[in-house]
Amino acid sequence: MPGLSEVDIKILEILQDDCRTSYSAIARRLGLAESMVRYRVERLRREGVITRFIALLDPRKIGLNITAIALIKVDAARLKEASERLAALR
Repeated sequence: MPGLSEVDIKILEILQDDCRTSYSAIARRLGLAESMVRYRVERLRREGVITRFIALLDPRKIGLNITAIALIKVDAARLKEASERLAALR
């Protein structure tokens, strides 16, 4: 990743695994001062590398089904065949 040090990348990997990991825990894992971790995370936020911290939800546990929408480009001569094949997938 251009412009990112090895330490930045390690911090990002830890935060991607669990964005609630404390700065002190990250510092211990990487052998850094907590203030350095805090500085780097804030810099990564300012520079737009980290855009937000989010919670990922399990849709099944909150009663949601997943719907996917796909755009398929088909030659007009094969439209009927493609429609039949897609219908058979149900």
